[in-house]
Amino acid sequence: MEYDTKRSLASIRYKSSGPLSSVLVKIQAHQRANKKSGWIKNLECLKSTELPNKECLKSKGRLITAQEHKFLERKTINPFKNRKFVAVSCAWEPSSTSPTDIATGGYYIKSRTSKDLNPSEVRDIVLDRIIEYTKHCRGTGVFWIDKECIDQDDRGLQHEAMQNMHWVYGLSKFPVGLLSLCVESPEEIDLLTTILEGGFTTSECRELSQGSGSGKLREALDLLRSIVSDKWWDRAWIFQEEYCSTTRMKLLIPHHKSLEGQKRNAGATLGNIPGEICFRAVDFRKQATKFCLSYERIQPQQGKLCCWIIQRVARYTHILKKSRAMSPYIYSEIGNRGITIPSDILTIAANCCNYSTYLEPTLLRERC
Repeated sequence: MEYDTKRSLASIRYKSSGPLSSVLVKIQAHQRANKKSGWIKNLECLKSTELPNKECLKSKGRLITAQEHKFLERKTINPFKNRKFVAVSCAWEPSSTSPTDIATGGYYIKSRTSKDLNPSEVRDIVLDRIIEYTKHCRGTGVFWIDKECIDQDDRGLQHEAMQNMHWVYGLSKFPVGLLSLCVESPEEIDLLTTILEGGFTTSECRELSQGSGSGKLREALDLLRSIVSDKWWDRAWIFQEEYCSTTRMKLLIPHHKSLEGQKRNAGATLGNIPGEICFRAVDFRKQATKFCLSYERIQPQQGKLCCWIIQRVARYTHILKKSRAMSPYIYSEIGNRGITIPSDILTIAANCCNYSTYLEPTLLRERC
């Protein structure tokens, strides 16, 4: 199977061994019903725990004590009956090479097949942040994260999970996306608060641009550029996770510890998670899009940067006419993001568009 999403229809027709109609009929033979499987009804989640009575357990032949490491236990839930779990959306790769960002092995989990403990491959900082966030979600103590909750050694189960992963984010009451950049200054807190509260209206931007406030507008634009440069906005699978979460997806951005008081003074706008700024992704998309559209009108020379930010975060209701279908927007968004296996685009598109059938990517790779 050739990955031709970036090629024109004319070039595909030219390289095809027969009429495109015949190729499409051949591809159509590999469609499957898009229905939920038993995997999603028995969803493996994680929960922070302690070893009872400070007991020792084995990990690859050596003893692990409760004083040495932190521990997670596996919990199975049916999300159709219990939606109170955190669904984690984050990039697997660290955003930097700092020891804090890349460290793993601080958490241990019981093996699926024995009583041994295995070190988690999820980065410690990710688990630290998620466990803290989970404490603030009422009625839940469990979270789901793909790298640990999908058996990466079972290819069949992994494939089944990928076909059903949209259900995880669609059902979770607490989906959350982890960004890696850190807000470091009081000025950035103020700017982000103003952006999220819709303070930079077109008239406000015009008034600021005519005086000393023009620098503040540029700082707000630079802050948006930093936020949307995060790897979270890059991956096609993460697009599916947010899209299927609808308006429930929240974003976490870490901040310097000295800014805790100032953040809390902003009230509900920035949340009350210690060490984190927390807001709904849909609110950020809406206000960032509105700000960039306003800023571009009064500062046309910044049009290229504004368009780039809008492309990354656009709230489609602000850029699409009401009569426009959503599917072209979905295809465009997926195509503009990174993906390790291009044929996974078929699964993501089918899930986001809620198609009743999908094209089986494994069979297409093998036979087409």
